[in-house]
Amino acid sequence: MSKGASFFGYASGTARGVPRANVVMYKVQSGSRFPLASDVLAGEDKAVADGVDVTSISMGFDPYPLYEDSIVVASFGAFEKGVFVSTSAGKDGGTTTSHNGIPWALTVAKGSVDRLFAGKLTLGNGATVLGWFMFPTSAFLDNLPLSSCNSSHALSEVGYAIVLCHFPSPGVLISRKDASVLIEYATKVAHLLPSATIKLQQTLVGTKGLPVVAFYSSRGPARAWPYILKPDVMGPGSLVLASLVPNKPTTSIGSSIILSSEFNAIAGTSMACPHASGLLRFSNAHTRSGARPSVIICAILKLQLHWQWDRATLILITLDPGPIYDVSRQEYVNLVCSMNFTWGQTKSILRSSYNCSTPSYDLNYPAFIAIYKQKREGMVMTRVFKRRLQLPKYTKITMRPTTMVFSKKYGELSQQLTISYSGGNGSLPAHGSITWIEEAGRKHSVWSPIVIFVI
Repeated sequence: MSKGASFFGYASGTARGVPRANVVMYKVQSGSRFPLASDVLAGEDKAVADGVDVTSISMGFDPYPLYEDSIVVASFGAFEKGVFVSTSAGKDGGTTTSHNGIPWALTVAKGSVDRLFAGKLTLGNGATVLGWFMFPTSAFLDNLPLSSCNSSHALSEVGYAIVLCHFPSPGVLISRKDASVLIEYATKVAHLLPSATIKLQQTLVGTKGLPVVAFYSSRGPARAWPYILKPDVMGPGSLVLASLVPNKPTTSIGSSIILSSEFNAIAGTSMACPHASGLLRFSNAHTRSGARPSVIICAILKLQLHWQWDRATLILITLDPGPIYDVSRQEYVNLVCSMNFTWGQTKSILRSSYNCSTPSYDLNYPAFIAIYKQKREGMVMTRVFKRRLQLPKYTKITMRPTTMVFSKKYGELSQQLTISYSGGNGSLPAHGSITWIEEAGRKHSVWSPIVIFVI
């Protein structure tokens, strides 16, 4: 427990760990070097051997197939030993960008938090405007004149004042709606010298419209195995207060003042994933469910449905989960056996003895996804091409057909040209062309030259 925790006055309070839980960390990556698959696999196997209950993995391997993904392999071994694995979805944004699309592990997306770090702007007429602000220290900005600028040069010439800018610059970021209030005040009382006050280091809880999935959080389905809908849940991952090594740079004021802190405000699925992992251990959901992923995922989905991320509710759900989508080890084995992998590739995932006599895609998973593959062979399509003629001088051309309609792939059509030339040898060579242009969107065209010459 750490009292007085904050990020330079923001999100102040008491930082707590999970009661009666020990955190064991396994280093599988050195510095900025990309982690080796063998190190990740060894780290997970060591954690299982050490007797951990839940492992939290905030990393992923893309775009490797499942049998080459060390997290897939390691998490299946952990599942067999009764250890639940929680993983991050990634932060690539957009569809089909999620990594860790693992049926026997939890995949966590990143969501915002109903909390706003803000600066409170009070105008001279008493109106207040809230905006996003994280200046890392307190400052005295009381009843200062309002000034405006529209360029960096104009900003450099402003004295001691609160400046209203229409371009990105350090300060309180406000919405367009609130900006109209500010502009109206500044312009209407320009002759009275408009003023404002900014109160810094504000933390507002219960912000409307939140939480939501972050725009840069990876979405499913996962490319490695799109037939299971991932991510499973969304966790708090926006500007989460996280402990930090105190002798390392945390933020800065300008380019010359470097600040350090025991805490930092960090965003990403790497923050969301440990929330889900800690909640499982906090409620002992792991031990009550026998580490069956299906039970735990169902319990967390019920929490997310009602937005009740608390211990009491999770304990109640895991003690009496009601109807669940249960999946046995053999059903996971059947799924892997249905993936058309070689014997060696299948063995690399399962690693232990298995029975592939009943391969099946039919996994009793608490989410549904339908994927349609576009037919390419024998696909029915109709494409219409119109001709465009550029006649050589002194030439008459009769051409059939005037329109070409292709109704199947690799279709063949013929064309016939009759050319009549009425000019003399002095007009030769004469040049023209014929172009077939696709009607719909003019996506394709075929151009052919026409040359009249004498031998």
